[in-house]
Amino acid sequence: MQHVLAARGRDVLFFAAIAATVLLVTVAMLSIRNRWRDERLAATRDLQDKVCDVVTGLINHLGSFTYTTEMMVIAPVHGMESRSLTPQLELESFERFVEGHLEDMMVAGDSLHGVFRIDLRGAWPTPETFEARGAAREWAPAILQHIERRRARVEALGRNVFRTRLRFGDRRGEVIYGVERGANGRALAVFGVLYSSEYWWAQTLAHSVRDMPQLLPSFNGIDWVTAQPVAATDSSRSADGLTRVKVGQSDTVHNRILAIRLRDSSGTRVLYRSPSAHDGAWRSPYHTRIVHGQFMLDVAIDSTHGDRLVDATVPIGAEQWLVAGIAVLGALFIAATILELRRQHQLAEERRNFVSAVSHELRTPLAHMVLLSETMLGPVAQTTEQRHRWLHVIHRESMRLARLVDNVLLHARGEHHELPLERRWVDACDVVDEVVGHMGPAASARGARLCGVTPARCSVYVDPDALRQILLNLLDNAIKYGPDGQTVTITLSPPTPRDPALSITVDDQGRGIPARDRRRIWSPFVRLEDRGGATGGSGLGLSVVRDLARRHGGRVEVQDAPGGGARLLLVLPQDDVADEAPLRLASG
Repeated sequence: MQHVLAARGRDVLFFAAIAATVLLVTVAMLSIRNRWRDERLAATRDLQDKVCDVVTGLINHLGSFTYTTEMMVIAPVHGMESRSLTPQLELESFERFVEGHLEDMMVAGDSLHGVFRIDLRGAWPTPETFEARGAAREWAPAILQHIERRRARVEALGRNVFRTRLRFGDRRGEVIYGVERGANGRALAVFGVLYSSEYWWAQTLAHSVRDMPQLLPSFNGIDWVTAQPVAATDSSRSADGLTRVKVGQSDTVHNRILAIRLRDSSGTRVLYRSPSAHDGAWRSPYHTRIVHGQFMLDVAIDSTHGDRLVDATVPIGAEQWLVAGIAVLGALFIAATILELRRQHQLAEERRNFVSAVSHELRTPLAHMVLLSETMLGPVAQTTEQRHRWLHVIHRESMRLARLVDNVLLHARGEHHELPLERRWVDACDVVDEVVGHMGPAASARGARLCGVTPARCSVYVDPDALRQILLNLLDNAIKYGPDGQTVTITLSPPTPRDPALSITVDDQGRGIPARDRRRIWSPFVRLEDRGGATGGSGLGLSVVRDLARRHGGRVEVQDAPGGGARLLLVLPQDDVADEAPLRLASG
């Protein structure tokens, strides 16, 4: 009872250790996973912030550029307060000045571009006092109408530059104009520039993307394009002894990963699209959109490339590898434990089957022997023939018990590697004849016939007891699992110079052994289903055959017999080969 309780206690501790291992591995993995996930979310937000910074920077740059350009083109008019110091400005010189600065600012070529001058020294603006170049001629009514509405402001002192947005038909344009004043502050003329802010923004954005880096040199030490850690280059030691390291790049090659799109505020017209922009980019989590006045600006990094950047920023570190290693070790431990439990269960099941089979194998012959011996000792008179027949049965059953005990002992010694061989030169033919004669009664009990085909002599270097046990087990297997009345043939082929090995085959006339079972029949405690009307056995016979054959450096295998049934082939290699001899027959 104490032994059972101790075994159960060990089992409980064993399973508790498995559960604790699984729990610790799971907790560690979840902890590191959550930490890694938090770091990845932080890196994702950081990348989104970088994209947002690009959008904000571009919006500020475009707005600042537009204002600067407007102030530059209107500079000849802006600040003219004294006609005595400044000669009167002509439209032609103003036009040359504006076009030159537009070319310098790389926004020339606007189809809506035009300049105009309105003389205010006479009557208030009329078409006769309006001079224009370019598209401003066509827009004269809209411009004059606007100036008329702003008359009070234009005449008032204190402000000389005005900006407005006009509509002419289905088109829209911007006008920047300045007031030229005399020495007394009276408005003398209005000079203005008509342009398309959409064209200016699109051109400026294209030049900015092409010529100006919109991103920092690296994203947390990761190159934007390659998504690899930035390598230190151009290392040099300065006079102060410090190493100067140039990290990353600051050129516009990084802008290639940015998808940039400029549209009108309604989103219906695309004014500019960067070369790397595609429709899928706007569904990326690394996408930011800003609506600024009449414009809508989108900037994005493709989700695949953005994920690569985040992955490179938050790689699998030492902690993750450690946890992965612990998880693998834990999984291996659990798998090994499960396999060991399965093996222990199988062994326990096989041992139970073995005990049951051995008990049956022992009980049957012992029952026969007890019954017959009691009959012979009883008062009933027996004839000499009866006594001889009963003694024959007792002898047969005792030999059966001896074989069973021998197999059990050989198996136990083989498991503990205590099965030494005592090899010597013997005549294998004599061993075959002895085994055939020994198994004759067992064969006769089932109406079977044993036939031995051997040469006149066959000198081999083996352990005779081991060879005898091998043949006894092979013949017992053939008789037990073959049909009644069959012929079991044992054939001995002596070693030759071409094939220096002793070969022995045992053929029965049963149903044969299925291919799926031909490997497992050599394992201990394995018994197949009924293959010939007889069952039983301990499941050790063929396992002992395999072990003894291997200890001789040989092998044993299952084949199909030529006439049907199973053929068990035993091959024992020999170093020395004797002369060939003619075959002889032995039967039992």
